Parts: sequence; C-alpha cells; structure tokens
Amino acid sequence: MGLTTLSQCVGEESDTIEDAYEPFLLQCGLIQRTARGRVPTLRAWSHVGLTPPTVCRPAGHRRSSIHSVT
Repeated sequence: MGLTTLSQCVGEESDTIEDAYEPFLLQCGLIQRTARGRVPTLRAWSHVGLTPPTVCRPAGHRRSSIHSVT
C-alpha cells in the first residue's frame, strides 16, 4: 500500500504519517518499507488477530507468506 493510499484511508496528511506514525511502526516491527511500499509484518498480522495472506510467486517458485521481521 502506498503512502498516499494509506493517508487517505486514515484521514491524515502524508507528511504526518511519514514523520510520526511510520518511524514508530517500523521500530515496533509492525511494518517494513519495501520497493512495493509499506507492508505489514507477521507481527502486525498477529497483533490484529488475522492470518496473513499468501503471496503468489512467479511460476517455478513456492508460495510464501508475507515478510517477517527477525
């Protein structure tokens, strides 16, 4: 999910999310910044009591779950 989409969903300015919320969520291990945008970690899915979706890989690769923070 991109920053603009996230800011629209929660009704905050992009700058506020980037400067206030994002560092906290990164420090807690609840999100990761990737080339695809911000992604929830396994810790985040567990925190909200949900099972993470599986991600399909290109043909020839195994399916795996969403990224985790170690």
